[in-house]
Amino acid sequence: MVHGDETLDPGMGDIGHIQPSQLQRGWDVFGSEGDKIGDLEEVRDEYIIVSRGFLFTTERFIPLWAVSTAGDGKVFLNVTKDEIETRGWDNAEAVARSRPAGTGEMRGRETRASQTDEMLGRETRAGDTGEMLGRETRTSPTGETEERMEIREEELRTRKREVEAGAVDVEREVVTERETREVPVTREEVDVEYRPVDSKPATQGELSEEEIHVPIHEEEVTVDKETVVTGEVEVRKRQVQDTEEISEEVRKERPRIRGEGDVSLDAEESHEEHPH
Repeated sequence: MVHGDETLDPGMGDIGHIQPSQLQRGWDVFGSEGDKIGDLEEVRDEYIIVSRGFLFTTERFIPLWAVSTAGDGKVFLNVTKDEIETRGWDNAEAVARSRPAGTGEMRGRETRASQTDEMLGRETRAGDTGEMLGRETRTSPTGETEERMEIREEELRTRKREVEAGAVDVEREVVTERETREVPVTREEVDVEYRPVDSKPATQGELSEEEIHVPIHEEEVTVDKETVVTGEVEVRKRQVQDTEEISEEVRKERPRIRGEGDVSLDAEESHEEHPH
């Protein structure tokens, strides 16, 4: 199923019409050309996290404005698989940088609308530090009024993603070396010996010149080369477990109690870091 005609220009049209509540973890995610991108791993307010791979998984952070349709366990995007790689959506910061104009405002309105029922009866106000603190007022049947204010803090949440840390190349090259070997060889040598004899008649009557030709032989060494296997190189990868220390600043809310006029304060200290 190809959704090429539904490609959305980030600067035009209806952006963000897919709500996070419409998506579920484990759904298959497809690009606009029908290629499977991966599996839906997590749904956030502004983006979804898509994972792919079995042993070595990789994650892609897809903004919600790039989601075209969703249902029946499938999510279809309005961008292709190659466009996702080109845009570099491998972290939340990259998604934020690619956010089209007006998307954040629209998403903010949707989020506030979905929280209307939950926040009924509550109000928020800016504290002395400029942060928003949740506040709730309750009235008992006896007429006593009780106000509660949430004290919140940021928690560090770590996530792991696979990145390429390096590579090992194993190449085979040819080198030339000189080898010297001693080979035993056999050759012929000629010994000439003169021996005097008793005088006797010659077999030939006339004197003449005569030559004796004796061939001399020897062994000659020739060299032939043959390629043989002398060893093998085997390359394996293994996983090792290390521990990395990550440090980041977090913000925490602390109550600060002040009284104006003739007010009697009866505050219970629940944490030694909370000043009066």
